[in-house]
Amino acid sequence: MSTAVARRIISGLKAGGTRRLFGVPGGGPNLHKVGAASEEGIPFVLCHTETAACIAASTYGLLNGTVGTVVVTRGPGVASAVNGMAQATLDKQPLVLVGDTVAAHDRSWVGHQEFNQPALMEPVTKWSGTVGHSNTAQASKAAVRLATAPPQGAVHVDMDSTVPGDMPPDPPGLPTELVPPDCVMRLARQAEHPLLIVGTGALPWIKEVRRVVAGTGCPALTTYHAKGLIDETTPEFGGLFTSSRLEGPLLRKSDLVLAVGVDPVEPLPQPFRHDAPVVEINPWPQSRNFFPSQADIQGPVGPILESLAAGLTDNSWDEAEGQAAWRAARRSLWETGPGFTPHQVVEAVGHWSSQQGGATVTLDAGAHFLVAMPFLPATQPRQVLISNGLSTMGYALPAAMGAALANPEKPAVCLTGDGGLGYVLAELETLARTQAQVVVVVFNDAALTLIELKQLTGQGGPGAVRYMTSDFAAIARACGMEGVVAENPSQLTAALHGPRPRLIDARIDPTAYRTVIEAARG
Repeated sequence: MSTAVARRIISGLKAGGTRRLFGVPGGGPNLHKVGAASEEGIPFVLCHTETAACIAASTYGLLNGTVGTVVVTRGPGVASAVNGMAQATLDKQPLVLVGDTVAAHDRSWVGHQEFNQPALMEPVTKWSGTVGHSNTAQASKAAVRLATAPPQGAVHVDMDSTVPGDMPPDPPGLPTELVPPDCVMRLARQAEHPLLIVGTGALPWIKEVRRVVAGTGCPALTTYHAKGLIDETTPEFGGLFTSSRLEGPLLRKSDLVLAVGVDPVEPLPQPFRHDAPVVEINPWPQSRNFFPSQADIQGPVGPILESLAAGLTDNSWDEAEGQAAWRAARRSLWETGPGFTPHQVVEAVGHWSSQQGGATVTLDAGAHFLVAMPFLPATQPRQVLISNGLSTMGYALPAAMGAALANPEKPAVCLTGDGGLGYVLAELETLARTQAQVVVVVFNDAALTLIELKQLTGQGGPGAVRYMTSDFAAIARACGMEGVVAENPSQLTAALHGPRPRLIDARIDPTAYRTVIEAARG
């Protein structure tokens, strides 16, 4: 029966939009699903870790407009996927994880690899349950529908062919408010310096948001997840909103803040300390309130914002004041020195990316992203991807692989530190095997530098934050892909133009990071 149920699961997943399967199979029913996928013409990408499979899959689904789908075994397979599931849910990426489980009628005597898997997954998913022999294809398709419904996230199903199974719920309906209340219209008309903060929830309405920003001349900041939603070369672009000191000058001058689709996972976890009244415009209810808002309008972002546009036009901002503030902020972050700086790495990657017609760049957690986010240009959304909700290390490499497989004609660049790469070293072999068009650039300074910069006396000293220097280029070659060391900008530039996949071990001087973190976060 398990073979037939596996086939029906794959049939439902395919009907829902699954185009590629990722995972780390165990025996039995796992392999039935992989075999059924092959029969349906769905390719399978074997990964080394379950979390890497989840990140690659959800990124693939995000960029393809479909869903990421992962197959894992019961017990350790499901447990090892938790980080990847949390990343998908917090970062709003569509993912369905299909696991195995000990059959219900065997649980009275089988203890091996048996625990309550749906309960483990419940906090990090939109839904977690069991698919069985009843309505199997429909349940699988419903899992995809739930994962891809806004806000997107992870759904977990265990396959147990001995029980009827559960049916994932329908996605909740979205708010439909279209017209801002009178008090908000009045705030818009009275504001002399209205400012927009644009987040990931605004992405479906990019045309309307850009039209309002250009038509009113109001400065607009974007969150990391929404980077590129406002073309960063335009006069109105005012920088990146992280709830740090960099955006302070514009926010202190503003007398009305419109927080457009900003999810609470996006800002730094520190209070919003500005006096201007805040009006939130959200496409779905938020789980918590980051902003001390005057009003929270819930509905389709584009029409709501366009209803406010007429009241925002008569403002007192100088032309291109947003762009001027952003340039000043970036100047405070730029650092030169005698060594090979992270800024030089980012500058070279940005130049190379523009030569390629715009590569997809993925960023890991670590000090390097504080340099990369402000200095990598973006004119469209999702040119630069980062785990801003979970901020997990080990994100960038599998995300780059998923991006490259989603768009085979477009190269992807993984920017990671030695700490982040250490999480997923084995996936270098996956890159080599799949021949995904990825360049991995490692900011190699043999440390958890972002943590080291925060470290205080009495918190463990170097032993808590420093590694031995690793030869990542040699490791890449051992995994079957090109690997080179770059110790200066010219070596890096030459290496970027080599065949893909390849890894560039950039031996940087981390001294400049201190200037960046002090300027950005104090």
